[in-house]
Amino acid sequence: MSADRLALAALGTFVGWLNEFRSEDVIHAELLGVLRTMTTKGSRATQATFEALQGSGLPLFETPIPKRVAVEDNVADGVLAVENAGPVGDAYRQLAVDVLGKLGVGVGA
Repeated sequence: MSADRLALAALGTFVGWLNEFRSEDVIHAELLGVLRTMTTKGSRATQATFEALQGSGLPLFETPIPKRVAVEDNVADGVLAVENAGPVGDAYRQLAVDVLGKLGVGVGA
């Protein structure tokens, strides 16, 4: 989810639907984690969103994905963020390690 209040409100709606679908036995999936995207270091909005998520009790991925305009432009041109060197590509690679860890899958050397 992006680091802003509207996304936080939408996440609340999503979690409500998820719980409803579970109670109706429609799905059985667990929420692996919330991924914070489009974060800006030092931003009050990013910090407030992170604090709200920490207090929510929802599982969180540790690695935030920083916002970079150049990456947005590359994605619009069909270039994946992980193909680029830099903070965003590094963050997505770390996210892959985080996901595998939550799934109990080791990462080979």
